[in-house]
Amino acid sequence: MPIGLDLGVDTALCSNQNILLDAGAGNYTYSWSTGGTTQTELIDTTLMGGNGTYNITVTVLMLFQVVYIRMILISLSKRVRILMS
Repeated sequence: MPIGLDLGVDTALCSNQNILLDAGAGNYTYSWSTGGTTQTELIDTTLMGGNGTYNITVTVLMLFQVVYIRMILISLSKRVRILMS
C-alpha cells in the first residue's frame, strides 16, 4: 500500500518542462485527473492549456474502494527570454 502517498510539493514549471508524478506501487487502480490510469503520470506542459495553475489529482483504489486521493498544484508560465545589450 502506498503509505502516506505524496506527490511532492506544489511546483512551478516553464512551458517546455515536464514532471513525472508517482502514486506508489501496488495492486491498485489509479485514476488521474488528466485521464491516466497507471501508477505514474507524465505531466507534459506542452499539452496543457497555457499559463495558469493546474490541479492534478490522483485517486488510488483497491477493490473499488478509495484508498487515497491526493493532489498537486502545478503553475505554468511561459519562458521569458531577456536580451541584454
